[in-house]
Amino acid sequence: MRVVPRVRIPPPKQKRPGRALATSKGTYKTIREASKATGIAAANIAARLKLGWTSDQACGYALAPKHETSGIAKEIFCEGARYASQTQLAEAFDLRPALVGKRLRNGWTPEQAVNLNLPLLDIEMRTALLESIVGPTL
Repeated sequence: MRVVPRVRIPPPKQKRPGRALATSKGTYKTIREASKATGIAAANIAARLKLGWTSDQACGYALAPKHETSGIAKEIFCEGARYASQTQLAEAFDLRPALVGKRLRNGWTPEQAVNLNLPLLDIEMRTALLESIVGPTL
């Protein structure tokens, strides 16, 4: 008769109790229960709570927290004119404020940011691209 070694079967894993959420609309026993009630993914609710949002904010019952900004606009000089903020500079040249802001953060001068004095490299690259498509230009 052949002897079969005994195999130890581990006990079943214990379920951890869920995190209870108390909101203005009621109390939920778990994040999953709150997810089903609100239609927001459980992972999103958990991530929001981890970021420090309140239960109401995480479940969509209150507005999300706003990012803190300094709220102080810096004056910008471009071509001798004074602009109170990046937004005013962008609007004066009919550009998106986000685009102008990104260009300034990347080290562009205000004139370059509003397309008055494009970087030489960009002009060379554009000319080379145009010539590769349509042939040599005048």
